[in-house]
Amino acid sequence: MTASEYYTNQFYTWEKRCKGWGIAEMPIHLEPPFIPFYFHGYQPDYLDDGKRHTLISGFLNLFSFKKHPTFEEEVLDYTTVDPFLYEKEEHLGAIQIHFPKDRKVNPERMKAVLIMLLHSHANISFELIGTSRQIIIQLVAGLRDLYTIETIITSYFPECTIVHDETYLYTIFNNDLLIAAIDFGLAEEVYRPIEMSDSFTVDPLTSICGILDHLKGDNRAGVQILFKGTINNWNNSIKHSVMTSDESSFFENDPYAPKLAVEKTQSPLFAVTIRAFSQANTKQEALGMLHNLANAIKSSTQSETNYIGSLITDSYTFEQRISDIALRQSHRLGMLLNADELCTLVHFPSESVHAKKLFISTRKTFEVPLIAIHKAFVLGENNHNGVRTKVSLSLEDRLKHTHIIGATGTGKSTLIANLIKQDVEHNYGVVLFDPHGDLVDDVIAILPPKRRQDIVLIDPSDKDYSIGLNILQAHSDIEKEVLSSDLVASFRKHATSWGDQMNSVLGNAILAILEHTQGGSLQDLRRFLLETDFRNNWLNGVDNFYITYYWQKEYPLLKTSSIGSILTRLDTFLRSKNIRDMVSQRKGLDFEELFKTNKIILLKLSQGLIGKENSYLLGSLFLSKIHQAILQRQQSVVRTPVFLYLDEFQNFITPSIKEMLSGIRKYKVGLTISHQDLYQLQHEDTELLNSIFGNISNRVVFRVGEPDAKRLVDGFFHFTFTDFQNLGKGEAIVRLEQPQYDCSLDTFLLPHISDEEKLAAIEYVQNHSRNLYGTKRIEIENLTTIEKTIISPLPKKPQEPEIHLKEQFVSPLKIQESPQRQENVSNSVHRYLQSLVKKMAEQRGYIATIEAQLADGSGQIDVLLTKDKKTIAIEICNTTNPEWEMHNILKCMQAQYDMVISLSGDAKQLEKIKKKCESEVPDFSKYNIYFFTPDALFVYLDESVAATHQPQDNIIKGYRVNVSYGSSEQNDVQRKRNSVAQVVLNSIKKQQK
Repeated sequence: MTASEYYTNQFYTWEKRCKGWGIAEMPIHLEPPFIPFYFHGYQPDYLDDGKRHTLISGFLNLFSFKKHPTFEEEVLDYTTVDPFLYEKEEHLGAIQIHFPKDRKVNPERMKAVLIMLLHSHANISFELIGTSRQIIIQLVAGLRDLYTIETIITSYFPECTIVHDETYLYTIFNNDLLIAAIDFGLAEEVYRPIEMSDSFTVDPLTSICGILDHLKGDNRAGVQILFKGTINNWNNSIKHSVMTSDESSFFENDPYAPKLAVEKTQSPLFAVTIRAFSQANTKQEALGMLHNLANAIKSSTQSETNYIGSLITDSYTFEQRISDIALRQSHRLGMLLNADELCTLVHFPSESVHAKKLFISTRKTFEVPLIAIHKAFVLGENNHNGVRTKVSLSLEDRLKHTHIIGATGTGKSTLIANLIKQDVEHNYGVVLFDPHGDLVDDVIAILPPKRRQDIVLIDPSDKDYSIGLNILQAHSDIEKEVLSSDLVASFRKHATSWGDQMNSVLGNAILAILEHTQGGSLQDLRRFLLETDFRNNWLNGVDNFYITYYWQKEYPLLKTSSIGSILTRLDTFLRSKNIRDMVSQRKGLDFEELFKTNKIILLKLSQGLIGKENSYLLGSLFLSKIHQAILQRQQSVVRTPVFLYLDEFQNFITPSIKEMLSGIRKYKVGLTISHQDLYQLQHEDTELLNSIFGNISNRVVFRVGEPDAKRLVDGFFHFTFTDFQNLGKGEAIVRLEQPQYDCSLDTFLLPHISDEEKLAAIEYVQNHSRNLYGTKRIEIENLTTIEKTIISPLPKKPQEPEIHLKEQFVSPLKIQESPQRQENVSNSVHRYLQSLVKKMAEQRGYIATIEAQLADGSGQIDVLLTKDKKTIAIEICNTTNPEWEMHNILKCMQAQYDMVISLSGDAKQLEKIKKKCESEVPDFSKYNIYFFTPDALFVYLDESVAATHQPQDNIIKGYRVNVSYGSSEQNDVQRKRNSVAQVVLNSIKKQQK
């Protein structure tokens, strides 16, 4: 053959191995065996025959025929060079890559990922698999490479979610369907590049994803790209193969071959094999899908010089091809592609690909923080990068409260049931509010049988027995104040119309029942409001001057319509026989005792059985009673932890909730609240919502809507708002204490309990609670029938003589209605003196504030008087010791009030306080501190007013008031002092009886 034929044959024999056409009998390495290619080096030999041409002979020699030498040696047959056998990886792993819709994928980032994977230990398989439901983006590799792949991808694409899922690892095919498969290789010479995209504005994967997006029924299809970085220096050999020794093109008809070869070798090379497969119920369908995929791959890779086309090789059997796809190996040598060429097909679909099946909701995971490992209470399991770790909380964490939020059916109740089970196993007390009833049944079924006798089941829908709840029962002043406040709030929340008068009427009515020597119930409350004779007789047993004065003097002046909404709410309770029997009993559960004995209190407030309003209202009232019991734990030195669960807690919002969030932790009570969305709280109480965000340490978020996701995401560090929407049932995101301590969470399913076992457990608990705490309804009916008669009147107390002041020093002034806090004032002397000081001061032109908050929020002042920019802080002493009163005085001094007054009806007590202050407070005499009895205070205020003779305008509660004072002789002042002292003395005596 001629030299030209020789070198041409040499080129094509060498180059053919690099196009992906070669087949072996066994699985082989993708990279062809490397044999370097040097320059095409043919040059005619120069023969010196000793002749020297003349001018003419030299000219004629130019036109003489020259015989070129011929090459008799054969061109090396590269097919005889055996490829290297592939050492199969013992264990393969698969990761699926999920991207949000607003993803950013560009060639530069993807090329960087591929170059980082250049030195993998074994083949890496990039796969696009489509079904009728979804399109899977999957990478399969040996376990030695998988961690590196995952790390690199998350570094360059932090917005993606990586899921370890082996669903399509070994079952890439559906064995019940027909299979069609095909391989691909370079159509033209290896030095000619295929399409290399510099942007994904029009994504090369668009057509492939479009085909996969339209699969229906059982049909399945996919593209598998197996690649591995080359080891040998193919770059120089590819360039040499198309150049002569002077670096010009070897091909006369392709002068640009060297330039194309340089372009081909401008980035690292990979050995690549590409195959596509399809599956359907019929051969025709399968071949049709495969034909479409082949055309899509060809069009996506076609450049002006080359493309990737399908190959048909008889020596590569169908069985071998299917086996290679499943095992991620190859009997075919790989084609050589540079990183830019490979990136054309091996990249994640960009934002220009609009296949719906690419965006099936997936979740993002993040590893559990160290502070949530190996603790006592397990929330669930964290599954991140194939590593499963339990997420847990300590007892101290639990006492910082837990907030659970998520749409209905996402797993909130299951998490609560699992936590209750652990609490019971630790022998702690539990209280559960369930507005539906199913959760209570599930809890009963899964609790250890040995603790079932400690369960107190409160079920208002029980037709035969009723467990008493005397809402109007309190043992201390603080209990009465809390109860009155919560009851008014509960009635107001569920009323369609409400006003300040109803606040006043209901608050004082509740206090009248609470203050009665024999106690009372809601039945008595309704009769008290409706029956005048009953009310008058009832007041004879009330030892509270303020309450009796209100009902005897103020209430008759009000319109009777002011109690309409109150009676409507009471009727809601008392109209239903089941609830009436519960709240009409004067003796109810002692929650304080139940807490001490670690009982499990389950409130089954099923809306379907007792009505939605009754469920809400009963829950609010039970919560108020439980709050009272919690406050009583202050007196106990040893406090066993109690955990309070409020499912759908927006139904039970009362003033107690806010106090619980900020105050019950010190009583060893952990609160867990659960609800569906933030709007429920925002609609009810915005301040409460802010308190939840500020005071609750632990937050568990199941799937929520977009508005809530955007609000909640600020409290989490590693998740975006879309992650809160891409959660399945039982999947959650949890945060402990601080935003950076967040992670993904899978809750545990409840233990399986048969229906027979569940019913038996519920029946046992129901009967046990009936026997210990319940009363037969027939007995309750007999008791209430007897109580329907008017209670026997108590002997009336002799009326105190009225004292009339002969001289009036202040012009009449309309007193504004007291703040809502005053509605619930107790019968203590302390409260009475606060009210008295307030009224007397306001009559003298002062602005008076009861329980005024200090500027730094560290405490309160009993009464704060303000006038003409002068401030007077008054601390009232009744029974407290001098040390505590000195503490109160120091508190006022630090707040820098103009004057501090210690007020007491006991002059001896005042003297003790004064001596205590003089002995322990440095420079005590330099401060304006006074010690007054009430009468002395009022005279002091009168003298301060009388010092100014000219009439003056004052602004009191927003009103301009003109007050004039006349001059007083010393005997007038003394007479007034005596009169006021007598009134105060008599009033205090009544309070102390």
